[in-house]
Amino acid sequence: MGHIPDDDNYEEWMDSSAEEWSKPQQTGDAPEPPREPTDRWGSPVTKKEPVLDDSGWQPETPISTSSKTAKKGGFKWWILVIVLVVVLCLCIFAVVAGLQIFNVIDLF
Repeated sequence: MGHIPDDDNYEEWMDSSAEEWSKPQQTGDAPEPPREPTDRWGSPVTKKEPVLDDSGWQPETPISTSSKTAKKGGFKWWILVIVLVVVLCLCIFAVVAGLQIFNVIDLF
């Protein structure tokens, strides 16, 4: 039915035990090859001295403080207008809904 193998090593396979297959393997005492020097990411290092590259990324130049204060000093009036319009719409909706609930007006 497929659960019993038909090969010649069946008896040997059935007689095996954990003691046999869990024994440590006998390996030769081969010395480990010397490790190549690597950087902190594991890439091999070819030169011992770091190479300074002038064409790489440079830090940004600092923004002068006068431009920072000009941006911070401006009042964002449009935020206030949006908030006031939303509050006004909510108030109008609440009044109309209240008048319709108490049958003062009939819109629908």
